[in-house]
Amino acid sequence: MMNALVKTVAGPLELQERQIPEPGPEDVRIKIAFCGICGSDLHIQSGTHPSSPPVVVGHEFSGTVAEVGEDVTEFAEGDRVGFRHSFHPFPGVDGDGGFAEYMLAPADAIWEIPEEITLQEATQFETIRVPMTAVRQTAEM
Repeated sequence: MMNALVKTVAGPLELQERQIPEPGPEDVRIKIAFCGICGSDLHIQSGTHPSSPPVVVGHEFSGTVAEVGEDVTEFAEGDRVGFRHSFHPFPGVDGDGGFAEYMLAPADAIWEIPEEITLQEATQFETIRVPMTAVRQTAEM
């Protein structure tokens, strides 16, 4: 069992005990080290941002690979990883996120953190990527 911070259907965030998730063939189970609080987490908590409760909040996370699914070849136990945007269920909104001891992520939705970046710093990758993408898209117009 593990602890997780969950947006409930009819109320505020709630600390719950949950089963440790088991990875599917293309998943990675991550032992969470850090999870940042995003503005969208606060809006999910207040009910002003769409989400799919009950859902573990948090998408600005980093951690280490605890287990990989049978089809995952690009990551191994102990790798340091963080979230990168994908078209899968968005962690903390449509699927369980990083405010838990462990979480699952599709292998193609995470990135390996280089040694020169700390696990704390890596939580901000998504925060930096969003405005960079907007600037790039604006420049291409």
